[in-house]
Amino acid sequence: MVIGMKKIFFICLLFVFLCSDTTTSNARVIEKKLTPTINRLAFEMLRDETLSPKGQNSLFSPYSFANPMAALYLGSANETKNEFEQAFNFDYTTKLEFKELKDSLDSLPDKNEWTDVGRCFANQIGKGKLLHSFVDFLANFLRTDLVFLDFNKEELTAQKINSWVAHATKKMINQIVQKEDITPDTSMILVNAIHFKAPWQDKFLQKDIQKLYFHAGTGERQQIPFLIKSFTRLDYYEDEACSAISIPYEGRRIAFMIILPREGHKLSDFLPTMTAKTFEKICSKLATAKVDVSFPRFKTEFKSDLTDFTTSLVPRATNAILADFSYITGKRDYYIGKVIQKAAIDVTEEGTEASAATSVQMLAMSAPPRDTRIFCANRPFIYFIFDVDTKTILFAGKFEKAD
Repeated sequence: MVIGMKKIFFICLLFVFLCSDTTTSNARVIEKKLTPTINRLAFEMLRDETLSPKGQNSLFSPYSFANPMAALYLGSANETKNEFEQAFNFDYTTKLEFKELKDSLDSLPDKNEWTDVGRCFANQIGKGKLLHSFVDFLANFLRTDLVFLDFNKEELTAQKINSWVAHATKKMINQIVQKEDITPDTSMILVNAIHFKAPWQDKFLQKDIQKLYFHAGTGERQQIPFLIKSFTRLDYYEDEACSAISIPYEGRRIAFMIILPREGHKLSDFLPTMTAKTFEKICSKLATAKVDVSFPRFKTEFKSDLTDFTTSLVPRATNAILADFSYITGKRDYYIGKVIQKAAIDVTEEGTEASAATSVQMLAMSAPPRDTRIFCANRPFIYFIFDVDTKTILFAGKFEKAD
C-alpha cells in the first residue's frame, strides 16, 4: 500500500480569442500519433452523454486535456505507463511530437499574439524531490517552468497562481484556483496557457447579422441573431449524412468548421457516426464552392467534470493503490483525483473568442449538384476550431440551443 500519499493539482489553461492578423505558415508537422489522439478525444467527449447531455450545448478542448495527460505519462511507470500508452497512443515519440506541434503553432508571426506557456507551481516542501527527467520534459516539451511556493500559505499561493493566469490570458480568466484548493497534501499545480487572436479572413459586416429561427434540439423554435454571408469561394463538403463548411480566420492557418447533419436527422443519432477518421475524411475532401452561409451568432460557457472520463481511459492511474507515477519523484506517491475543464466561446461577426481550462488534481498517493450551395445551420450542429496545417482540433463544441 502506498504510504504518505500526496496531492498534485494540475491545471492546464487554454485560452483562445481571435481578433488579430494571421499569416499562413510554411511549417509542417509530420502527423504521427498525437494529432489523431487529440482528435479522437474530441469526438469521445462530444459523444459521451454524461459529459455532453442531449439537448444541451457543450464545449471541450481536447488539446488542453492532452497536455497534462502527456506530463503524467512521462511521470508514470510500469502498468500505469502501459495504461497511458493504450489510452492515448503515447510512446517515446510523444515528447518530440508535442514539441513539433507547439513549434509549428509558434511559427505564426508575432502580430498574431499567439502564446503557449506553462508554469509548474510546486510545494517548496518537496523542493529537490522532482526528478530531472520530469522537470526537463515540462521545460523543453510542454513550455513549463518551475516555481516553488509555500503551500502552507494557501491564500497567498492562490493569489500568485491566479495573478500569473490573469497575466497569461490578458485578464480574461482571473481566478483558476481558490485557497481551498491548496491543502497540506497538495504537491504541485501545473498551469498551461495558450492565447490566439484573429478575425475572420472574409469579415462579416453589421448588415450581415439578421434574426432567424433556430430549431433547437429540445424542439423549441428560437429567434436569434444569425451571421449571413454569400461566399464566392469557401471550403465545402457534403454527403448523404451531412454537409460541412470551413471558414478561415485571417491568414488561413486556423479555421472554424461546422458539420451539419442532413435535415430531418437528429444530432443525437448523427454524433455516434462521427470519428476522428470521419473528420479527417471531411478535411481531405473539402472543395471550393460558392456557398450561401448562415449560422448563429452564439456564446457558450461550459464546465465539465472529466473525472469519470479520465478513469475510463486510465483506471489504474486514478486508483490510490495501483497508480505508479514514480518517474515524477522516484516514488509511488501520487494518483489522479478530480479532473475538471471549463470552456467558453463567443462567435461574432468580428471573429471568435474562446477559452478553456483543464485541471487535473493529483492525490498522494449527397444533395443534387447546384451552382450555389445553401448552408443554413438553423438546427443542432457540431463545430471545431482546428489547425489547418496539422488538422489538430483545438476546440470541439455542440450547439443545440440558444442560451
